[in-house]
Amino acid sequence: MLILINFLYVTANILCALSVGIAFRRKCLSSLPTFFSCLGFYALQSVVYLLILPLCFAFTRVAQLYGWILVSSTLAGLSLEIAVIYELWNKVVLSRSSVANIVRPLPRWSAAVLLLVITIVAALLPQNVSNHALQLYSTLSASLNLLNLGLLLILLLVSRLMGVSWGILPAGAALGIAIGDVGDAARSALLNQMGPYFFMDIILEGSSLLAAIVWLTCVLKATKSLPSQNTQVEVPSKYLVVPEQLSKLLGG
Repeated sequence: MLILINFLYVTANILCALSVGIAFRRKCLSSLPTFFSCLGFYALQSVVYLLILPLCFAFTRVAQLYGWILVSSTLAGLSLEIAVIYELWNKVVLSRSSVANIVRPLPRWSAAVLLLVITIVAALLPQNVSNHALQLYSTLSASLNLLNLGLLLILLLVSRLMGVSWGILPAGAALGIAIGDVGDAARSALLNQMGPYFFMDIILEGSSLLAAIVWLTCVLKATKSLPSQNTQVEVPSKYLVVPEQLSKLLGG
């Protein structure tokens, strides 16, 4: 079971690294820089995980600290996702809408209201995890994932009401975040309810792999539509003109 979980985790992050690599090669990182930074963070996170995992089996102190490392990485990753959602707000709505000044405060107010609701929900969650770090991780993960999903839903509703088209890359970025957050929130809620079980990690890593597939697909489609760079060397016209002397030799 642990081999399957690690395989799903590593494969998902390899796909994230491929997405960043393809975007870098086609020079489209600047289209959504925060989004690609988030994918790069996930890829780097997997490398750190593979380095720490053997140390957890070898040293008890590292195993005890792993829970707090998990809390820190989860907070960093979900914070990056929130930044990506705000980037999507700017890309999809604020930069292309004639009423951008009116809806500009909407993301901040939406986040404030969602934080209030999610705080109440988090306080009502059962706490059946004995480890303090794991308990903090599960509550934090459930709360921030619900915040992300709420912000994405509001963004979708606003863009539909305004009749704004998304584009392949922003739509794929949002869909992948939604898929990953649904799996992460479900896993965190089950962890709070039942305690740790391996099938919960399969839910989390399976949703992460599906999200990575969506991201890679949308990056491939978005970069495929970009014009390929013309590498043909243009020869100045003066060198294409046959000199009069050569013309006489050839023409007789």
